[in-house]
Amino acid sequence: MLKTKKLLTIILLLIGTSNLFADDLIMWNTNIGLYGGLNANFHSPDFSPAIQGIYRKPIFNSNTTSISGFIGAEVNIPILDMLAFTGRLTYNATGVEFTENIRTTENLLDASLSYLDINPSLKFYNILPLNSLYLKLGLNAEIPLYKRYNFTQTIGQVKTSKDGSIPDPAFRLAVAAGIGYVFHISEKLYLSPELSFHFPFTKVSSDTLWDSWKFPQLRLGISLTYDLYKKDKDTLETHSPDMEITISKINYYNNAGELQDTKHITLEEVEYGELFPLVPYIFYDVNETETSESYKSKDEENLAGNYLTEENLPNDAIGINNKIIDIVGQRMEKDEEAILTVTGTIDGKYETDIEVSEERANAIKNYLLKTYDIGENRIQTRALRLPEKPSAQTVQDGIEENRRVELSSNSPTLLAPIFIKGDKQRLAHPEVVEFVPQTNADTLTAWELEIVQSGRVVKKITGGYNEFSQPIRWHIAPNELTASQVPIDYVFTIFQDDKLNKTAGSIPIEFISFAKKKTIEQADRSINKYSLILFDFDKSDISEADKQIIDLYIIPDIKYKSKVEIFGFTDRIGNAEYNKRLAKARADAVKDYILTKNKNVEVRTYGIDAKEAPFDNNTALGRQLSRTVQVFLVTPKE
Repeated sequence: MLKTKKLLTIILLLIGTSNLFADDLIMWNTNIGLYGGLNANFHSPDFSPAIQGIYRKPIFNSNTTSISGFIGAEVNIPILDMLAFTGRLTYNATGVEFTENIRTTENLLDASLSYLDINPSLKFYNILPLNSLYLKLGLNAEIPLYKRYNFTQTIGQVKTSKDGSIPDPAFRLAVAAGIGYVFHISEKLYLSPELSFHFPFTKVSSDTLWDSWKFPQLRLGISLTYDLYKKDKDTLETHSPDMEITISKINYYNNAGELQDTKHITLEEVEYGELFPLVPYIFYDVNETETSESYKSKDEENLAGNYLTEENLPNDAIGINNKIIDIVGQRMEKDEEAILTVTGTIDGKYETDIEVSEERANAIKNYLLKTYDIGENRIQTRALRLPEKPSAQTVQDGIEENRRVELSSNSPTLLAPIFIKGDKQRLAHPEVVEFVPQTNADTLTAWELEIVQSGRVVKKITGGYNEFSQPIRWHIAPNELTASQVPIDYVFTIFQDDKLNKTAGSIPIEFISFAKKKTIEQADRSINKYSLILFDFDKSDISEADKQIIDLYIIPDIKYKSKVEIFGFTDRIGNAEYNKRLAKARADAVKDYILTKNKNVEVRTYGIDAKEAPFDNNTALGRQLSRTVQVFLVTPKE
């Protein structure tokens, strides 16, 4: 009851202070968004479940209150000035622990219950003194999703535990009534706290030994919704004085990690090659066992052979690694002695069923057997809970990375890196440019940065509501810019409901072609980039496999007057200062190993801040690829 009183106090405080920061709401437009909050579940049991293998049959008949949560989506559609239809689809957790103590016997039933809640309702406005205050009446139609229990019986020093499913879980039907308040926090956004009571008509289970069990709920929820009403673009007001916009700076980071002004972009024509690592992992969403189509060929034909030619391989690490299953499949056809081990893992927090690990591993195996001419005895599967070398288990990024399939083999050829070499490549310096926008607008609906050269759109970067609080980064890929002196033009546009404003500018290009190098007597050079060292999480040690790659690819390419630059990187997990030291340690570890093979070469190392990670850290694959060093080998041509 104490927790319930706290919930009531919070909602009353919000309503009591509403006149300080909310406008009266007479009518709103159709809006959609997120809805979530806390449940107080008032369980009223009176049942005696039959559980095999215990000494004494329990009886649970004491009322128990549990606290849980719910989350989902909401849509509001106005019908009249005082009436709106609300539809919600939520995941509703309602678990509870029942206890029974009789003399020396203690019985504990830990029930895990969750439902998919379909909640149609009506909201009534303008009938209370505050226009933005509303009453709600609706139904809950709930489909049981998860219905497990863990029973523990302790008699003296003897403890017996049993797991099982709650038999015959019933469809849950309840009536819901509540009160809420709408805060109009911006032109398009509504924030609505709500307190509601949900009285059930049905029981948790229809099994005769479990059916005397109901639970009403008190819910404290909050929704954040977005107004879908939009004006036609023709009606947008341009150059509004209350939303000025400028690009205040265009920056890049030099090799020492120092912020510099971008006065121009140098585009150099060089002989260029790049070695791409293969990350031996395939990542999954929570409890997902089907492999994403991004990891497979686009149809049932065996197209993977094309991916191993320079003409058809994606010219980036993400694109290549998205084809890792097909690359491994084709390599197994060529290397008939290779044995592949496919290991499925789970995250250990949101996923606890090891069968998920088994299904993930079997899905990869079945795809390879179906698509390639490989004997079944050449693919072995394993199922683990956590990976043998897990990522951080205390942060969301690390938990996501532990949901995966790992590929390993007795043959180094299956997971060997891929080298792509081009006789003429255009490389930009700096490779990454940051645009820093400034505006006096309080809120924005959206923004767009368009980068153009010679009338051709090179890049378009877009974002949503107020997402440019950080600089906007443009990673210039090899050959992305045209071989000319034509400058880069950019247009930055911001949108605010029925208004927009733009700012434009340009960046000069200095193009250095092979022919120009001869004219100005600049020494030509070849550049090889090796993005090959993939470190374990929070480690700077070079594995034996990576030492073999350095021996095979880098050491033979070091010539007289060659210079080596090594850039260490980390992902975003952890403390920024620590990560930068770790990045430098990784670069130094590679330098030390190279110098054991060639003491005369000039080697420089740099530790790069995690905010300059070379790959998108919003994905598990991007974070794995960011635990790397990039080795640049620059050799003058004779």
